[in-house]
Amino acid sequence: TLEAERAAAVAGRELVPKDRSRVNLFAAREKFLEKKRLVDRDQETIKQYENLTAEFLKVVGKKFADELEEIDLLRFCDALRKRGCEERTVKNYYSAIATFLFACGVDHKSLVSKENRPRTDDPLPVEYEPEEVKRFLAACNTARNALVFETFLKTGCREQELAFLEWTDVNWNSGTITIQGEKRLTLFVDGKSQQFRFRTKTRRSREIPLEPLLSKKL
Repeated sequence: TLEAERAAAVAGRELVPKDRSRVNLFAAREKFLEKKRLVDRDQETIKQYENLTAEFLKVVGKKFADELEEIDLLRFCDALRKRGCEERTVKNYYSAIATFLFACGVDHKSLVSKENRPRTDDPLPVEYEPEEVKRFLAACNTARNALVFETFLKTGCREQELAFLEWTDVNWNSGTITIQGEKRLTLFVDGKSQQFRFRTKTRRSREIPLEPLLSKKL
């Protein structure tokens, strides 16, 4: 610091001290991503944060958090729509950036008015008619596949939730299945032992009731 002051004096300039109170968005991004890695987030989630935050900083073109304005987040959303993102995706990506900004000490609600934030009106789910279910299951080429898809339809499990389901997760007495909040499985793939991990979005376990006929089939 003393050498810098001397060099500035020789050059006839006043040394402007670095303002450490300002949050550098690029440095904050690196720290944010490192924290995600340290709390053992899955690689897919970290990669998504990497890509989104990089795109956000490129679109807004700002260096410090206190420079951000409502128009910056609106431009980011507009850029997402222009590259073909559906409104639900825009909303999800906006939420991810809001998480990043919160880590920078910025509350997106103080920047973007409620009516200008991306939103979606979720339509009510449409039920399958009994005949539609029959045709759907009849299209399955094996009894096992038919049972898998019947379990999807009658439990509402997500794809990975069902993929990581084991017989020990079936509670025969109570007629329920337990979706574990986190699970690690060691499987053999091409003759090699590999470990796979799954987490629910909330990282919490939950129980799902089984229809008696489905329970009997299982």
